[in-house]
Order: sequence, then C-alpha cells, then structure tokens
Amino acid sequence: MDAWVINLPDRTDRWRLQRTQARLHRVPVRRFVASDASEGLRSHPASPLSGGELGLLVSIDRLLRLASAESGWFAVIEDDALWRPGLKHRLQTLANALPESAWVLQAGYLGESSLRPDRTPAQNVRKVLRPRSRVQAWRRGHHANSSGLFTDRLRAGAQVLLMNPSWAESMSRHITYSLPWDKEIQRWSVEYPGSVLTANRTVAWQLPLRSDIRGRPSGRVLTHPRRP
Repeated sequence: MDAWVINLPDRTDRWRLQRTQARLHRVPVRRFVASDASEGLRSHPASPLSGGELGLLVSIDRLLRLASAESGWFAVIEDDALWRPGLKHRLQTLANALPESAWVLQAGYLGESSLRPDRTPAQNVRKVLRPRSRVQAWRRGHHANSSGLFTDRLRAGAQVLLMNPSWAESMSRHITYSLPWDKEIQRWSVEYPGSVLTANRTVAWQLPLRSDIRGRPSGRVLTHPRRP
C-alpha cells in the first residue's frame, strides 16, 4: 500500500519524524510537499477559510489528481501524526474490509478526548453537521458495520486517511473550499451516504502541538517519536 505524508516545504523536522516512524513500522512513505497559506489564498481569494486551511485543501486536491492514476487504496498521513503500534497491519486489515464503493476511510483521529467534554455526543455532532437537516440525515443513514472494524460515531481530525483512487476525481470535484478539510469529509458522509467510513479504533494520534493550519507551535517536534 502506498503512503503519502503531507508536509510543508519548511517543516523538514516533521518529515524527519514521519520517516523515522516509517522505518520503525517498515512502511515506505513518500513526501508530498504541501501548498502553503499564500498559495491557498491566491487560489481561492473569496473563500471564508484561513490561508492555512485553504493550503491544505489545495494540497489534498493536487494529491487526489496525482493518485487517481494509481490502483488500490492509498494512505494519506498528516505530518503531525503519531503512529500506533502495528499501523501497517491495521491499515491493511481495514483496506481488505472496505467496499469498493467507499471513497475514504478516516483511520486516524484525535480521539474522543479532543471533543468538547461539556457537550453531549449529539451536541458535538451538531457542531460539525449543520444545518439541522444534515444532523437528521446523519442519524438516519449511519450504522455500525457488522465486521466491527468500522463505526458510525463521529471522530475528530483526520491524521491518517485511506483513500480510494477509483473515486479520486469525484472527491476532487466535491471539495467546496468553503469548509475546513475535516468538515468537508463530514459533509460527504451526509450528502453521499456510504462514501465515508470511520475506523472503530484509531491507527494514529495527533502530536500534542498546535497545527500549522491554526498556528505554528513555538518549538520543533522531536525527531524520535515516543512510543504511543
């Protein structure tokens, strides 16, 4: 399975982190140099999103177009992902169980602790899925997969994705540049039932640092990751 790491040109520290993890897990990875905030703003000046959010969307769009010629599921890994043990086996197991009709699988995320603890699960869902009709559609259309590998529960973040190249062009066309990337995925899950699945257990967590999209952290990440 091919794996791409999305990484900004000047964040070579994060690229070293991902290469170190890849060697430990024996997973070959390729670096995909991401578009920066200025490129995102130039491409979509009328969008309400920040430059960083637009840069990520432009990067995903470019990657989808590049990967559309490939065969088999491929992994997209954000450069602040901290891999869990057995990631390679976990990804392959998930890929083997995915239907060909699925567009994308959310395999890595922040975890339930990242959601607002003072909100109920339904309130956390409403924060992402608006208007109310989308919430109702989500409730009607999502059910846990019988294999136990997938879940109908909403997760936060998208540190590792499995994407289907058969649908790469469709995914590219459906990026609106009006919602952040994780919310675009949640929109697809409502408007195109069955297109988005979520793994029952995450294969990677996010490093406890501020995202480049929201603002750069004051320090650099460690080259040698700690065991999850």
